[in-house]
Amino acid sequence: MAEYMVQERPRRQPTHPGEVLKHDVLPAMGESVSGFARKTGLSRQTIHAILSGRRGITPEAALRIGAVVGNGPRVWLAMQMEFDLWKAKQALGDHAAIPA
Repeated sequence: MAEYMVQERPRRQPTHPGEVLKHDVLPAMGESVSGFARKTGLSRQTIHAILSGRRGITPEAALRIGAVVGNGPRVWLAMQMEFDLWKAKQALGDHAAIPA
């Protein structure tokens, strides 16, 4: 089977990692926000802010979330980076000289 490289990034906004936590991870774990906050050592307010997309995932939060979820920090940081880059490119508009 032939492989095809994607030439262009999707035009839609990447999913914020908080959405993945909110809709996929916490329900799959059967975990509440409070329980997840306790397990990660992050405050409930921080978890709520991440889940709502008001706050990004920092390297420290990625380490903590990755340890609890079991997939490590890199996946969380990569999702956050893609989200942040997309937002920055949208903010720069035509002034974004570097293609994504």
